[in-house]
Amino acid sequence: MSDRFDWEHADEIDERRLAVEAPSAPGKKRWRMFVALLLVAVVALVAGYVVVVRQATIEATATIRLALDVARDACRAGDEELFFSLQTGDRAWRASLLQPEFYEPICAGQSIVDLQPVDTGYVATLTGDDDIRRLSYFQLTNAGTRRTTPPIGYWGKRYVLPLSGGNELIFRKIDEPFTPRIVAFVDEKVQALCADGGCRDGAQPFTLEIHQNFRRTIAPNKLYVPSPRLLGLDANSNPTPAFWEAISTELAAHLRPGVIRFAVPPLPYQAILYDDAAAEFMRQNPDIVVQIETLDLLPEETNESLLAYDGAAYPPSAAMIAAGSVLDLTDYAVGDPNFQSADFYKPLLAGAQWRNHLWFVPHAGQMRFLYYDRNAYQLAGLPEPSPDRQWSDLESDIEALHGMTTATFDGWNGEWAFLDATRDILFAHAYANADCAMRPVPCALTGQEVGDALDWYRTILDEGIAPDLAASPPADRLRLMANEQGVPRRAAVWVDDAVNYEHYLQMWPVGVSPFPAGSTPLWVHGSFINRRSERPHDVWRWLVFLSHQPLNGPLRYVPARQSIARQTRYWQSLPQPLQAAALQAFRTAQPVWPGGHGTFLRGQLDEALRGNSPANPASTVRWFGH
Repeated sequence: MSDRFDWEHADEIDERRLAVEAPSAPGKKRWRMFVALLLVAVVALVAGYVVVVRQATIEATATIRLALDVARDACRAGDEELFFSLQTGDRAWRASLLQPEFYEPICAGQSIVDLQPVDTGYVATLTGDDDIRRLSYFQLTNAGTRRTTPPIGYWGKRYVLPLSGGNELIFRKIDEPFTPRIVAFVDEKVQALCADGGCRDGAQPFTLEIHQNFRRTIAPNKLYVPSPRLLGLDANSNPTPAFWEAISTELAAHLRPGVIRFAVPPLPYQAILYDDAAAEFMRQNPDIVVQIETLDLLPEETNESLLAYDGAAYPPSAAMIAAGSVLDLTDYAVGDPNFQSADFYKPLLAGAQWRNHLWFVPHAGQMRFLYYDRNAYQLAGLPEPSPDRQWSDLESDIEALHGMTTATFDGWNGEWAFLDATRDILFAHAYANADCAMRPVPCALTGQEVGDALDWYRTILDEGIAPDLAASPPADRLRLMANEQGVPRRAAVWVDDAVNYEHYLQMWPVGVSPFPAGSTPLWVHGSFINRRSERPHDVWRWLVFLSHQPLNGPLRYVPARQSIARQTRYWQSLPQPLQAAALQAFRTAQPVWPGGHGTFLRGQLDEALRGNSPANPASTVRWFGH
């Protein structure tokens, strides 16, 4: 052991230590330099990333502003093709844009308040003249800019919050700031609605979900209300009255017994059938009252007067759908196991759809047929129509019959070869010349096909083959047919409903056949829900119930459901040869879609007969109030 203390030879120790450590000094410097360079690189990368993101956001802002401007102009022009080409295919989003409260801000013009990159697009906070801020999501792809609701990941974690009475509130993280007010509002409303035992049995507990899109649900005791960020926030970032009204409406419709006002057409025996159905429905659902009101409005005369009711047994017009007056039933149909879509005949269910949305619940399909005087065919030496007859065969027949101007037998006076007081022959001509097998069902006709049918109609009028009675007012048809096809018949071939088969058969020998070449028009009858109805769930339950009832009576319409056709032995009940004609026609019948109902109306025919080009019926529909 050394005789000196450490402090006495500390300098020697330090000198030795320095001597040993000195060689490592250059390595330490290099390490420090590396760290410094790394930090500089990271800062540069971050700065570069920020610049890139900022530049991308600037470019996205310009792109989205352009899309907003194009949507504004399309909305103002009523150009629905262009307008919807700027949206995604989400059904609920597209249906919401038919409602004035959503398309009017777009028509007025919207500006971007905030833009955040999310996934492959941008969440935009938009505002307009009303100073209400609404969220939208813009997908920027090579195919263009498409608008929809923000993706589910944007909304954050899902939470469940208990309410009074065992009820629940479901919301996402982003809507958490609103939950205290929502909880208080819901509890207060439930207490008021259920005071004095006024709520339905089994209506509680329920779950109210603040949803991230505009979808609807028919699930028991499940309520959806769109997020206030979709319905709109005010300048202080508080939910607007529209959000609280939506909650109030959902709660009242779910909790309180209600009354449905339902309109039906004045068809034979229909009022009795609907009254009986309503009585049975109310027996099974004592918390719902159905009031049946028979109108003086035929199914082909559907108009906005039906919007005074919660629903109506009429197929809605394209104008009513475009005006946002008809509730989109797609989500209900998908979510309700009682709807049983597979039970419907496919063409009848297809005829209730437009643009991949279900707009009404089909009840029945109406097919008309070609009747012909068998004696006239025999006198002309013509073979009676065969199952594989083509359109050219029909044209040859009526031209040959037209040449028989001296017919003198009792059944037919030889005045006309052909007669149709409906629009069916025009649709049949267009369908026969369209390649419907290669198109989605329902088969949408082109302007050329419509024009060709109108030209053909003008030709048979000019040649005196037929009188100009097509597209006659529905209320006048019975009188017209009684006058034209009474005793004797004035036309050798004519169009009419299956229900009149025995009537014609009792007078003189008559044959019946479908329209040639698989061109029989199929008119789909059913019921819709008024979008303004405060009880859409109850009306839906009523419509589904109706679809399971045999409502046709003596009209001989095809039941929409296969189960009802079996139950009533519909096909077996038709007399031969009407049964064979009906089966053949139905196999290839073309449902007339809601967007096609405005085709071949009287105004179009009058324009065509004057030698003018009639307006495309699609162009006459008012979209977005324009």
